Amino acid sequence: MNAYRLVRCVLAAGRGDVWKKFALALMLACLLAPASSRAQNAYVTNHFSSTVSVIDTKTDTVVATIPVGLSPFGGAATPDGSKIYVANNFAATVSVIDTATNTVTATIPIGLNPLSISIQSPPRFAGVPGSSNCHGTSVSALATKFGDLDAAAAALSFPTVQGLQDAISAFCGG
Repeated sequence: MNAYRLVRCVLAAGRGDVWKKFALALMLACLLAPASSRAQNAYVTNHFSSTVSVIDTKTDTVVATIPVGLSPFGGAATPDGSKIYVANNFAATVSVIDTATNTVTATIPIGLNPLSISIQSPPRFAGVPGSSNCHGTSVSALATKFGDLDAAAAALSFPTVQGLQDAISAFCGG
């Protein structure tokens, strides 16, 4: 299926302008990603059937359909690709899919009407994890870049300097 037909397919499947724009943005993000970052399978939420379709990206065929919570709307993969987290809009839950088995391994109750999920990698700093000077190197680099740790914490969205220090300690391994 060429990109033009894929866009038309995604747009036709959406309901309303917001859905179409969201679907188009997701599809473009997938198409524009470098080939080396593309996975073997794509996981597509099916809002009205409460399932997730697993599409083999090499053959462009559906290889599995996974039942999830009511009205799934968006998902995110862990950095290692081992799990997909799916927001179930009307069920107020998140389904956790094991990508090795394409099965739901957990259902997490959350607040009403979840719409999207984002998985953030832990922050990285200048020091070398495990080295004796990791913390000092990281703090020094942040102070040089931002002027001081208060400014660094604010710029990196940490609520306090202690939160930044804790993140550096976790990064450095201690």
